[in-house]
Amino acid sequence: MAVAGAVVAVPVRRDAERDAVTALDAATGRARWIRRASVLCVVAAVGDSTFVVWSDRYGKRGSVAGVDALTGETLWEHECEGIEGLLVRGELVILGDGRFRALHGRSGDEIWSGGDGEPVGRAGAVEDAAVFLSWRGEPYGPKSLVVGASDTGEQLAATRFPTEAQGYIGGHPELVDGGRALFHRPAGRRVRLLGYAGRRGRPTG
Repeated sequence: MAVAGAVVAVPVRRDAERDAVTALDAATGRARWIRRASVLCVVAAVGDSTFVVWSDRYGKRGSVAGVDALTGETLWEHECEGIEGLLVRGELVILGDGRFRALHGRSGDEIWSGGDGEPVGRAGAVEDAAVFLSWRGEPYGPKSLVVGASDTGEQLAATRFPTEAQGYIGGHPELVDGGRALFHRPAGRRVRLLGYAGRRGRPTG
């Protein structure tokens, strides 16, 4: 779910032809509007007046759209190859679809584009609006956790993980409290949680 001002947007997942988003009045629970039969059923709030909706179906071409929170009116829509991740930072929507693009949440105007990687973090999480994190690197080569400036996309800092650490890392990290990144990897009935200490450190279980 996502909350924008006095409106709560609830995605309804059925199948590609029957997905929907229902918007409810936060005070009364009454329906304000419904987007029916839409593949765009993943939702995040941008400020108090706009929702952004998109599809997370793997390998499918799709689109991302801005929706007025009060009326459900589509404000803008962009086609994309397939969204690998989407983050909201202040009034900006940062998405990864083979490259990074930052769009203004209300107008849909492109603010900047460039670079590559996977955005790290949850779309609706409350985090520092000035920066965003991304995970970059080849599948079997060195990887980096990169800090970028939300307003320009400029790389501000990076922690590079040496090749010998790759055997300990599965998938991309999740953000946890204190600005830390948590790496996790399934191991049979257990899960391995890892920390990493600096450029010369070693992964620890």
